[in-house]
Amino acid sequence: MPVLSLRHGWDRVGQGTFDMHFAVELGVVLSGRLRRRYRGWEADLSPGQAWLIGIWEPHGCEVIEAPCTVAVFVAYPSTLMHLNIPAPVGRSWLLPFTVAPAHRPQIGPALTQEPLRIGRRARHLTGADRDRSRFTPEPAVQMLELLVHLCRDWQPPASAPQGTACGYARIDRAVQLALGVAGRISVAAAAGAAGMSRTRFQESFHELMGISFGQFALRHRLNGAAGELVRTDAPLKSVALHWGFTDASHLHKRFVQHYRCTPSAYRRRVRGEQP
Repeated sequence: MPVLSLRHGWDRVGQGTFDMHFAVELGVVLSGRLRRRYRGWEADLSPGQAWLIGIWEPHGCEVIEAPCTVAVFVAYPSTLMHLNIPAPVGRSWLLPFTVAPAHRPQIGPALTQEPLRIGRRARHLTGADRDRSRFTPEPAVQMLELLVHLCRDWQPPASAPQGTACGYARIDRAVQLALGVAGRISVAAAAGAAGMSRTRFQESFHELMGISFGQFALRHRLNGAAGELVRTDAPLKSVALHWGFTDASHLHKRFVQHYRCTPSAYRRRVRGEQP
């Protein structure tokens, strides 16, 4: 998936979303104010200020000043890792998304005009337009512009890994293995796919992706279960077994931990059904 962009808005204080996805996300507030929460970190953002979301990172937002509009860019990690453009931080384009939230690049109130200009160019895409955007370069250019601005004076933690496209290529074999099945994948199987020892694989995976392989695989299965809950009327037990959970209670527990609601409540909310 190349970079995709979209614009979204809310018209009332208290509205918001909670989500988790494989693609990394870069967003900027265009109007109003938005409270972002993820991994125990919280920030109130004003127009021109941005946020970054990592791989399979549970995250939410709440409007604190309406109306509120945002521009959002999403990209698969491999898209950023294989860019033939030197990253301004001297590491990788993926690094700003994988360090701890408190260490990610921020935009101060005095430096918001350029992010606003870039964000306002993001198109509002729906339906066929969104499909066609897969083949246009504009979102990628805009996302890179915003990343460059964000990282201009950013200093990553000294302990942050270097990360290379070559190293990612090996890890990506395990990523594709996990994404290709609904059931559980052992660390040993993933390490074998990457051609590494188990210990080296676990270290390399966490360095590059910002989460452990176990977390990655679990969140992939939770995301798959969430999608099946919305698309089908299958009972929770069958959804749980299909996605590698021991039983319905196991899925229920993990689902609440990551989505902050029960599977049944999630199904009703996304479908727009009454409780």
